[in-house]
Amino acid sequence: KVTEAGNGEEAVERLSTKSYAIVLMDIQMPILGGIEATKIIRNKLKLTVPIIALTANAMKKDLETYFNNGMNACVTKPFQPEKLYAKIASLLKENTSANLKKNTTPSTNKPIATNYLKQKNTPKEKLIDLTMIKQTSRGNNAFVLEMMDLFISKTPEYLDHIQKHVANQNWDKSKTVAHRMKSSLDLFGLASAKILSKQIEDYCDKQINLDQITDLTCQLCALCETAVEELKEMRQILQQKVA
Repeated sequence: KVTEAGNGEEAVERLSTKSYAIVLMDIQMPILGGIEATKIIRNKLKLTVPIIALTANAMKKDLETYFNNGMNACVTKPFQPEKLYAKIASLLKENTSANLKKNTTPSTNKPIATNYLKQKNTPKEKLIDLTMIKQTSRGNNAFVLEMMDLFISKTPEYLDHIQKHVANQNWDKSKTVAHRMKSSLDLFGLASAKILSKQIEDYCDKQINLDQITDLTCQLCALCETAVEELKEMRQILQQKVA
C-alpha cells in the first residue's frame, strides 16, 4: 500500500501521524526538499524508517550529503524498476525495531542478527562485479582465485568483529573495521556495501548519528553475507575453467 505526498512538508506531516515501512524521498521537491524533510524526520520526529533518495544527482559528494543527513540508500533517475524493487527489498527487515533494541544494549556481547534479508521473494540481483579484479589481475586467474579466497575467509571475520563492536558501542574499533573493509569491497565492485562502510566509518569517527550505526551495520552485514555466497559460486566456476 502506497501513500503519496506532493512535497516534503506533506511527507513530514504524514510521517508524524502514521507509521510507514519505507520512504521514497525525491530530492527536488517544492516547499520542502528531500534533504530538509529527512533532517526533520531524523532529528525532530526521531524516526528510523528507511529512506531511499530518488534523484538524478548521484555524484560522490551528492551521495555523501544524502547519507550524512540520514538517508539509507539512493536510486538514480531514470531508474530500472527491478533495481528499485531490489533496493526496497534490501531495506525492509522483519521485526526491525525488536532486533535493534535487543542488539544495541551496551552490556550484551550477542552479535547483531544479519540473516533477515534472506527471504524467498528477494530478487536475485548479483552484487559482485568482477570488472576491477579482472583488470587488476591482467588475466592471471590464479591471482583472482587467491583474492576470492581471501574475501571469502576474511569477510565473515570482519562482520563478526564489527557487529560485536557496534553492539558494545565501541565506536573506535567499529570505525577501524569499517575502514579495513573498504578496499576489498571496492575490489569486487560492491559499491553499495562500500558506501555503507564509509558511512559507518564517518559516523563513528565524528561521533554523529550514533543511533543509525546499528541499522547501517545490519545492512552492511546482509549485503556482505550475500556477496560471500555469490563469490563462492563464482569461484567454483572459475576453478573449473582453470582446471
